Amino acid sequence: MGNIAIIGGAGFIGTATTYELQSHGYDVTIIDVKEGSDIIVDAIDYKSIKKALSIKKFDAVYMFAAISDSKENHIDIKKAINTNIMTLTNTLDAMHELSIPRIIFSSTVWVYSVCNATKVNEDTNLSISNSEHIYTTCKLTCEAIIRNYQKVRGIDFTILRYGIAYGPGCHPDTVLSKFISNAITDKPLVVTGNGSIYRNFLYVTDHEEVIG
Repeated sequence: MGNIAIIGGAGFIGTATTYELQSHGYDVTIIDVKEGSDIIVDAIDYKSIKKALSIKKFDAVYMFAAISDSKENHIDIKKAINTNIMTLTNTLDAMHELSIPRIIFSSTVWVYSVCNATKVNEDTNLSISNSEHIYTTCKLTCEAIIRNYQKVRGIDFTILRYGIAYGPGCHPDTVLSKFISNAITDKPLVVTGNGSIYRNFLYVTDHEEVIG
């Protein structure tokens, strides 16, 4: 079917996507900083990510590498920018050098939080000046960079604006993880604010089925 590299493939959605791609017959290589990955590489280092992507002729690259936890992004903004943006730029440069034709990028539904419209779709204008969160700003920047590389370098792309994922293996600090663990241990379920805020969640197996 084809050779696929997944950068950040040892993470929550990346792992689920790996299983889905493999079930469709793709040869998947997981590139991540985590132990147990096929190739252990920090994509912040350009030479390392280029070397990792040169081990075989890849048909596409999935890009999941990012700091998704909101607290981590706020605590160290420089690290957030390096991890969320520079890893993508390095990957795109390496793809150009190695003639890898397509990137599938993991963006977020939170980019719609900057819209002035109440009803949104893929064509709705996104106003980066409305962004109040470094994670959202990084994803908006990444989307723009990917489009620039398509124009200048000819790299095709698919941008997937994922909803909030939950399921086995998700971060323990997410609200659903906390609700479940608190319920099991007979602790109260705490809702921040006045209770009027709501979120839409998507089970991780539904994420994995949208494979770009």
